[in-house]
Amino acid sequence: MPFRPSPTTRRQLDWLNDRFGTDQTIITVAIDRMYREETMNTETAARQRVSATPELAVYEDIIFYDWPNWDEHLEWVATAPVAEIADWAKAIREDEAQA
Repeated sequence: MPFRPSPTTRRQLDWLNDRFGTDQTIITVAIDRMYREETMNTETAARQRVSATPELAVYEDIIFYDWPNWDEHLEWVATAPVAEIADWAKAIREDEAQA
């Protein structure tokens, strides 16, 4: 489906095009900013949850380690049951102690 902006939006896009580049560039930047904002909101929610939950706060270093599946991990930390996250982090801590 083609993108058909209203006349007002078209004028705004033309103004942005004159200063910053093509419609595609503007759309790409907008999507990137929305994604970044969404990730920041999820990360903020996850960090607030961990710091406010004593069972999780003790594992903050493990929970916020630089995991390869970072976005999914943050979503899990923000929404999973506390006991599930705590059990996972405890198992990692125990594995570290045995290594």
